Amino acid sequence: MKKYKNLVLASVLSMSLLNPAFILAKENKNINNAETKNVSEDSVKGELENIKKIFNISNDYEFFNISRVPIDNYTGNKFLEKLTKDSYITNYEWTDDKLGSINVSINSNGDLVNYSNIKNKDYENLKTKENVSKKDAEVEVLKVLNEAIKNFDKKFAFSKYSIDRYTGNQIFTYVRSLNNVVFVDQKIQVTFSPYEKKVTNISTISNYGDSISFVEDSNFKKDDKIGLAKAKEIFTQESPLKLSYLINEDNSKRVYFTEIPNINARTGEIEKIDKISYYSAKETAKDEASDNLSQVEKKKLQGLKNLAPQSEAKKIAKEIIGDDYKVKSFGTYTYDKVYTYDIRLVKGESQADVILNAKNLDLITLSNYESSKPKSKLSKAEVKKIAIDLTRDYTNTNDLNFKIAEVTMYDDYAEVFIPRYVYTRPVIGDGITVEVNYDKNINYFSRNFSDVEFNKEKLNFSEKEANYIYFGSKDFGLKYQMTDEGPKLYYGSVNSINPVIGEDKILRDENENIVNFKDQIKYEDLNKAKDKDIINYMTDAGFGIVNKNLQDKVTYKEFVNLLENYNSDVLKQVGESYGIKNLEKIKDKNILEKDAVKAIVYYQNLNKFTEAKDIFKDDVFKDQKSLKDYENYYIVAKGFGLIDENINPDNEMTLEEILYLINKTM
Repeated sequence: MKKYKNLVLASVLSMSLLNPAFILAKENKNINNAETKNVSEDSVKGELENIKKIFNISNDYEFFNISRVPIDNYTGNKFLEKLTKDSYITNYEWTDDKLGSINVSINSNGDLVNYSNIKNKDYENLKTKENVSKKDAEVEVLKVLNEAIKNFDKKFAFSKYSIDRYTGNQIFTYVRSLNNVVFVDQKIQVTFSPYEKKVTNISTISNYGDSISFVEDSNFKKDDKIGLAKAKEIFTQESPLKLSYLINEDNSKRVYFTEIPNINARTGEIEKIDKISYYSAKETAKDEASDNLSQVEKKKLQGLKNLAPQSEAKKIAKEIIGDDYKVKSFGTYTYDKVYTYDIRLVKGESQADVILNAKNLDLITLSNYESSKPKSKLSKAEVKKIAIDLTRDYTNTNDLNFKIAEVTMYDDYAEVFIPRYVYTRPVIGDGITVEVNYDKNINYFSRNFSDVEFNKEKLNFSEKEANYIYFGSKDFGLKYQMTDEGPKLYYGSVNSINPVIGEDKILRDENENIVNFKDQIKYEDLNKAKDKDIINYMTDAGFGIVNKNLQDKVTYKEFVNLLENYNSDVLKQVGESYGIKNLEKIKDKNILEKDAVKAIVYYQNLNKFTEAKDIFKDDVFKDQKSLKDYENYYIVAKGFGLIDENINPDNEMTLEEILYLINKTM
C-alpha cells in the first residue's frame, strides 16, 4: 500500500492514472477535488469526520493527504480477483514534523483495512507513564474496533493476547469467524500502547493482501457433514504423524511429522488448495549465466582432473530441454564445495536454465519458461511416469522413494514430489520436485538433498502418542479457507502449520516455533507461586517452558532458549554473547545463579560497566569477595535493579526464580 507524504497539490493532481479524489490542505480548511468517480465530496467529508472521531485525531497536524488507489487484486485467487474488480482503497494521512503521522486505509465498502499512529516523541519519555492492565486495554481496543468495523463483534472472534517482550506493547489478535468457525485467511492484529494508553496500530493480516477485506458473510456456507470424529479418523488413516528426520542447519534429528491435509468437511475427501501460478511463484533465474569465479578458484578448477567435459554437459542439457534449443551461455560455479555447470538455452523468445553437478553431471535444477495452454490434461499416472523417467535418467536416485511419489494436478501443469527416505524414514523437505505441463514438457526440476549425518536414535514415545499429543493441541479442527470458488469448509490445521513433535513432546512447526505456546504452558504449581501476576505476564510475553513446573530446575540450554525465544539451536553462536564459557558442554546441567546473573548483565548490554575502575563498593553483598570473577557482574546487576542483596551464587535456579529475574529486565 502506497503512502504519500507532504505532497504539493500539483503533484497530486498529476497522478490521473489513479483516478483520485484528493484532499490536500491544513486540516478541514479547504478541499480540492480532481476528477472523481464513484465518490462525492460529501461522502468523503462524512467518512473523514467519522475517522477523526473514532481515532480522536486533532486539528493540529500541519499536512493532510487523501488518495484513492485501485485495489491490487492480483492474488492468484480467481474468486478474489472477480470480487474486487473495480474496487479501491482510500488512504487518509496526517503528518507533522513534531506530532508524527497517522495513516488510515478504508476500502470502497467502507471497511477499515489498516490504521497506524506513529509519534515523533521520545519513546523513553513515554515509559514514565503508568502501565495498563490487559482488561482495561481490551476495553479500549474493542471500543475502537466496534466503531471502526461494521458488525465487528459478529464478524471476528478473539484469538490471541500477547505482550511484545521488547516494547511492552499489548497485542490483541482477532480472527474472522463465521458460524463459530474461524476463517484462517483473515486476521486483525491490534497494538495497544500502555504508555500512550491507546490503540496505535490496526493491521489486516492475510496472504491475500487488502483484497480479503471485501469478503462478505454471505460468501461463507455452513456445510459440515462428516463431523470432527470422522475427520480425525480420516486424518489418522491418510496422514498421521510419522517418524521422520528434521534438518536444522548442519544437524538432523528424529521427530514425528506430517503434512496436514485439508479434509473437505462435506465429503470427507482430501483436497489441496490451489497455489499461485507457477510463473509468478517461481524465482526467476539469473539474467545471465557467466563465469563468476575468482582467479584463485579458476586455478583450482584448472587443477581438478575430475570435472566432467563441458561438451558432455551441453549435450545432456539439450537432451533434457530439446535439440531445437541453442546454448546461449555456460558458467562454472561453486556452491559450498559443490561445483556446478549453469547452462542457459534459448529457442526464439523461450529460454531454459539447467544446472548440473560439474563432476558427475547429475541434474540439480531445471527451469523452463516456455508456457503453453494444452487442450486436455494428462492423467496422474502419465505425469508421474514422465517425472520418474526424467529423474532416473538424469540424477542420482539413491534414497528416493518412487513408490509414494505424490502428484498434484493444477490448471496448466502438474507437480510431482518424490520424497527422500533415510533408514526407511522420510527426510522433511528433502526430495525431488518436478513440474510437468500437459504438453509433456518439464517446466521445473529441483533436487533438494541435505548434506548432514543421519543417526538411528529412537524417540521415547510412539507414533500413537504423538498423534494423541497433536489432537490435544487444539490445532486440528474445523476452518474456512480460501479457494478459487471462495471460502470453503475444511478440517485441518487452524494455524496453517505442518506439525513437528520431537523428544520434548512439544508441538512445533517445521521451523521449530512452538505452536499455541500459551495453551501448552501448564504449571501445576502456579497457585504456589510468590507472584502469579508476574508469571502470567511472562507467559503473555512468550517467556516460559512447556512441560515444566515452576519449581523445576532450569538447564543452561533452557535458560538460553528462554532469552532467545525458543531458537533451539543457537548454543554454539550465543555462548560468548552471554558470557557463558563452554556452553555446548554444560547445556544439560542446571544453571547456577551466578551464571544467570552474568548472562542477564550481558543480555541488557551492561557488561561494559563491569570493566570500570575504582567505582565499586566493597560492602554491597555479604562475603562479596567470594564472588571472585562474578563480583562486578553482581554489583552491576544490583545497581540496575535486576537483583536485590539476597544472593546465593551456587544455587541451581528454578523456573520461577528465572522468570522473576528476566522480568526485572523488562
